[in-house]
Amino acid sequence: MYLEFDKRQVFKYEIIENINFYISESSKGLKYISEKNNKEAMKTLKKLKKSLKNECNYYSNPNVYKFIKSNDINRIYFFGIKLAYSKLYKTYSYKYLYDNLFNIWDSISNNDMCLFLKDIKYLEKNMIKD
Repeated sequence: MYLEFDKRQVFKYEIIENINFYISESSKGLKYISEKNNKEAMKTLKKLKKSLKNECNYYSNPNVYKFIKSNDINRIYFFGIKLAYSKLYKTYSYKYLYDNLFNIWDSISNNDMCLFLKDIKYLEKNMIKD
């Protein structure tokens, strides 16, 4: 689910869709924990970890990164993804399940990605794409 910054123009709404994915999935995982359904929460964490890893690996490629570093929006998105991935700790352990899901949610919904939040609310309200 990575964005192909090196192959085509990536629109802001596509970045927002990815941000929404991480926020909603990590929130879902946290809800599973509150419902005492740690098995589903762990499945959610594994799905998020795989997606974050794929994005980090793809965007870290020098041929891709050169397209990211030249654009502030792309760079903010990349560093938010990298931050979320770097905060994962012992993802196989149920002991750290809540912390890992919260850290993904926090890294994506905060960091400088909060610059996108007003756009997310606007797009949801008006259902238009940038």
